Amino acid sequence: MAAGSLTTSGTKFRSGFSPLMAGVHVSPFPDPGHFGWPIEQATEFALAQLDYILQTLSAPADTAAFFVEPVLGEGGYVPANQRFLEGLRERADAHGMLLVLDEVQTGFGRTGKFWGHDHFNARPDILVTAKGLASGFPLSGIAAPSALMEKPGPDRRAAPTAPTRWPVPPRWPRWM
Repeated sequence: MAAGSLTTSGTKFRSGFSPLMAGVHVSPFPDPGHFGWPIEQATEFALAQLDYILQTLSAPADTAAFFVEPVLGEGGYVPANQRFLEGLRERADAHGMLLVLDEVQTGFGRTGKFWGHDHFNARPDILVTAKGLASGFPLSGIAAPSALMEKPGPDRRAAPTAPTRWPVPPRWPRWM
């Protein structure tokens, strides 16, 4: 349900799965081709709409994070820009939120730099990756500073073990 709630890839991933996770709000991405505006105008509009959401739909105190792809994949392969990612970082820092960058399609050199956000000098709190991580093998990863990963949260009782740190000695079943 969470993945369906977060996607903007169209209705094909959301249709028939209602109700979706509450508390997810989608703000425009600065796509100049979509709006027919210069990149600067599209960026200012996208950031203004995000501010509007924070004023009217999701109070900053109730907003955990901004999730964004440095290059929209399903949205037409549209790169973000430095001003937009800086604006997200500024708002996240000002309100104590996290900036999560989804590098599933753009990581591991797929944009000419190791991470897609390296083109914009962005600084995520959490980085999500997959696809290029294992050349097609179904593997994904989440990276964040240890100080963030070790923070206890209200659901810590549901997850009694700490995040896995590598290397981990393998524990194979006897039959393997």
